[in-house]
Formats: sequence, structure tokens, C-alpha cells
Amino acid sequence: MAELIDKATGKEGVEYDLYRSGDEYIIRVNGYELMTSYCHGSEEKLALSTYENIRFVNAPRVLVGGLGMGFTLRKLLDLLPLESAVEVSEIEPSVIRWNLRVFGNINRHVLSDPRVYLYEGDVVVKITGPELYDAIILDIDNGPNPLSVPGNSWLYSDEGIACIYGSLKRTGVFTLWSAFMDQKFLERLERSEFKVIVEHSFSNHDRSSGEYIIYKGLKMSN
Repeated sequence: MAELIDKATGKEGVEYDLYRSGDEYIIRVNGYELMTSYCHGSEEKLALSTYENIRFVNAPRVLVGGLGMGFTLRKLLDLLPLESAVEVSEIEPSVIRWNLRVFGNINRHVLSDPRVYLYEGDVVVKITGPELYDAIILDIDNGPNPLSVPGNSWLYSDEGIACIYGSLKRTGVFTLWSAFMDQKFLERLERSEFKVIVEHSFSNHDRSSGEYIIYKGLKMSN
């Protein structure tokens, strides 16, 4: 049986609970199982899919929205060169605390990597800021229909998509993890200036596990 080992109240009153079952960890949001440490194949696929479009970039600059249990970041760091810079935006202090104190043994202490710059705050601040990125990765909700922070809905609007596009360098890539296909979001993405690709991923790299969606937008050079 899973044991509750910590809990916190996050932004907008969201309840975060951290459970442990043997060597595995589970994060629940308002009672809903958001992520587990034994199913992270889709997070690794998210990182790999992003890397495929920046692998020839010298010293790439990447923005990761959402820290989670650090699996996307871990895979990304394993792929990127030492000259890279990865900004990680995480709005929930409890998630940061758990990564620092609990998850280091499962993600090999990703926040200690010198390429990582941690920003405790809303990823919207970074996307609307002056910096330009080679890649922007978003895994902050259960998908374009916000779960954790309802205020994130702006990110998935036409305006939000346009802002993400403008925050990318000339041949940048935008990727978004989702637990489901959202046809309305896909239509908005296809109306934008991005070249759109939809990929399928799995909890543990095989079709017998849960299936997830990766939306990818490519900014094509003029």
C-alpha cells in the first residue's frame, strides 16, 4: 500500500500529495494520480523528440516548463552537449523540494547539473520575456485542458501559441506533452505559423502501456 510521505497546497489551492510504495513514488493532484516514478517512457520520448530537432545546434538554449519528477530533464541532459543551457521553470515549491530531497536517487540529481538554471515561478514569465530559445518544452498540465493550474489555459490559446512561436529562435522547436488528443488545440496549433507534427508515446516505451500525445511545432527558417 502506498504511504503518504508529504503534502502541500499549491497555487490556486491545488492539493499536492506525495506517496511512496516501496522504491516508487507517486504524485497526486487533488486526489488524481498525476505522475509516477515507474512510468516515465513518455517523458523521455518528449525529451528525445525535442532533441532530434536541435541536435546540430551549437550550445543550444532550452526552456523546460514543468519539472515533475525530473525524467524529461534527465533524458534531455543525457543528450545535450556540455555547452548547453537549460532553464527549468517550476511554479510549485513542493515539486522543487521533492526533487532536491527525495527524487535525486531516481533522476540522478538533475538540479545539480551545471547546465541547469532553475526558475521558481510561472513559465509564462519566461515565454513572454526577452530571451529566445532553440527549444521550448511544456509538461505542466495533463494536456491542453489544464489540470494543475487553471490559469495555464492562456498558453494553449491562439495568443499563447503565437507568443511561444515568437520566443523561439529562427529554426526552433516547441513540444508539448499531453495525456490525450485535443482536437481543438491541434486546430489552433495548425492555424499558427508552426509546421505541426503529432507523435505518440507510451508509459514504458511499449504499446501495452498507456498511450500519450506529443504535439510538436517547428519554426521554419525564412
